Amino acid sequence: DSPDNTNTTRVHKEAEKFNDLAGDMNYDLGDVALQKGGIIKGSITNSARNPLQSISARIMPADGDRYLDLLNGSSDQDGNYIIFGIPAGDCRVAFWDWTGVYLPQFNGGAFTLKSAQKISLGSQQTTTVNASMKQGGVISGTVKDVNGVAVGDAEVGVSNTSGIQWEKWQTSATGEYQITSLIDGNYSVHFYADGFE
Repeated sequence: DSPDNTNTTRVHKEAEKFNDLAGDMNYDLGDVALQKGGIIKGSITNSARNPLQSISARIMPADGDRYLDLLNGSSDQDGNYIIFGIPAGDCRVAFWDWTGVYLPQFNGGAFTLKSAQKISLGSQQTTTVNASMKQGGVISGTVKDVNGVAVGDAEVGVSNTSGIQWEKWQTSATGEYQITSLIDGNYSVHFYADGFE
């Protein structure tokens, strides 16, 4: 079923043992009790307040670093998203642009999970969480040897000097690389290729 306003929390109940005797698979998982969950909705814009489409919004438990399966949404053409069936308790919302133009971030404009504020959500409660996405910096260039020949498949690593961000990339066959979605700050750039010092 597609999500709708009935907003039922998804429940998964595992059986302790499964046996496949004579090829018939018949499992009794017992009774499952469903309860209505909360809703988080909002709008996602850029810094000029223009709506952004296809930005992923995902629910994360406040005490963990993994996404809650199936609890995600994507912004529509007007920048709006909605996520149903969220269990009551504390959580955070992560926003991600799969194109790499905008920086990943958490609710409240935080760029790290630890700095994001917890959202307390009650059963059947609706909370609004908006996001203003910021474009990331870009470091790009071409890797060449001492004779000016492009070095393909070289590893390029950039690290933020404050230790917040580390990204790796491989150069193309023509030695080019482009690393996107970098937060503001100073970076060190490192290069490595087989057969080179």
